[in-house]
Amino acid sequence: MEQFLEKFGIFDIFCMLIPGAMFVMGMAFLFPNAEEYIPDILTDGAIKYFSFFVVSYLCGVLYHEIGKIADDLAGHFIGKLDENYFKDSSRWKNKRLDFKLSKKVKQHILKKCFKSKELKSGYTEEEQNRFAFHYCLTVLETEGVIGKAEKMYSISEMSRSMFWMCLTLIFVYLTSRKCNEYNFAVLSFMAIAAIVFLRRKMRFEGYRVDIMMRNYHIYDNKKIRK
Repeated sequence: MEQFLEKFGIFDIFCMLIPGAMFVMGMAFLFPNAEEYIPDILTDGAIKYFSFFVVSYLCGVLYHEIGKIADDLAGHFIGKLDENYFKDSSRWKNKRLDFKLSKKVKQHILKKCFKSKELKSGYTEEEQNRFAFHYCLTVLETEGVIGKAEKMYSISEMSRSMFWMCLTLIFVYLTSRKCNEYNFAVLSFMAIAAIVFLRRKMRFEGYRVDIMMRNYHIYDNKKIRK
């Protein structure tokens, strides 16, 4: 059990288990008599809690995959974070120093990895941005200095799964023909929660990369001094 808990990390808890558990509890609230259709063996003693854990985790995995697919589809239209991060856009309006540092990190990585101007000029800006982004991430993970960025990533991924969980419950509520005044309040709450989680997903995704750039800059400077 101890070895299992060690492997079951913070990413699994926040990004898989919690969103899945919230969905299962939401469905139990909507269909309180559903237990009648569940085999007795799954509702007996400790097995009941184990079943809840497994079903919650599997639902969380499903929401994580749905979110990943949605992000990939959105990336084809608005561009992916690793391609657009280094571009001068509205997200840098009040963060000019962060933008300057990020551009400095990008140029340093490209200069370090591509000695020839001809080689570097053969790639598009999006390809250069993607390479610099993932190079920075790989170095930080390999050296074990990714720090708080990993926590920001877990929160972002959890928020994305919670967003899709809220949308699913809203859809189930609307199609179950149980909409009354009380459930209307629940629907309103779920809609607000979905918006909040979507904004949190986008905000913490940005925090994660900002922290990555600072950590890489600090790590690289310390490495040069040594």
